[in-house]
Amino acid sequence: MKRVIHSYSILLLKKLPHYVNKWGKAPFGLTLLMLLALFSVSCSNTTLAAGKADDREGAPEVAPVYIGGVRYEAVQDGLSRGLKQDGGYLQVVDPATNQLLWRILVYNTPYNANMERDLQELYIRQLNPSADCNELIVEDENGGRYRVNLIERRVVES
Repeated sequence: MKRVIHSYSILLLKKLPHYVNKWGKAPFGLTLLMLLALFSVSCSNTTLAAGKADDREGAPEVAPVYIGGVRYEAVQDGLSRGLKQDGGYLQVVDPATNQLLWRILVYNTPYNANMERDLQELYIRQLNPSADCNELIVEDENGGRYRVNLIERRVVES
């Protein structure tokens, strides 16, 4: 709906010179419509500039990492699995049986109570093994980096 209003507003702004009468004034109704159009354009630009999250795509696709015969993968739908947030979890799965071996919360997602929760989710963007394959480097969508010690099954300070 906003995109339709925004497009119509732009069209009216382009056609404004054609709607002025012979005395150089626009009719009152057109003036009011133009003010609404300007308000619509300024509101939509402000919303987009503020990083409007309803244009957000879903969780990023993250390639799993295989180390020592098990699969390490990002959990991107934690709430539907009964977890406290959608992103931020790493799980370890036996690829032969698809059985969950263990799961760890890598980071907490801070939520603003004044915004829709699903628009604030922070997902894992990338998984990379360390050189010795004892740790997994986890990167979130904001560029935050975390190290997960795979032997001790804990998040290590980065």
